[in-house]
Amino acid sequence: MLCPVQVIKGRLAKAGDEETLLFGHHCALVNHRVPLTEDVLLRFLKSIHRVDQEVGLTGHSFWVGGASLRYALGVPVAEICELGSRT
Repeated sequence: MLCPVQVIKGRLAKAGDEETLLFGHHCALVNHRVPLTEDVLLRFLKSIHRVDQEVGLTGHSFWVGGASLRYALGVPVAEICELGSRT
């Protein structure tokens, strides 16, 4: 099973000191990494798997997943709460 924490740790190790996108992909059209946003990912998933809100994948899924991942990586709860506030 794929562990998201190990994936993120691997991505961070690969990036090293370089300032780069954590979630992105190489775009041949512009020849550099471009950000992978929630909207882009949802559009992609809908196009290949017919994922929609009936399945239960919404923006909230990304908020919960992000909070869980940060917690697993050792980010303090207070910081996660601050990041999650929509003020």
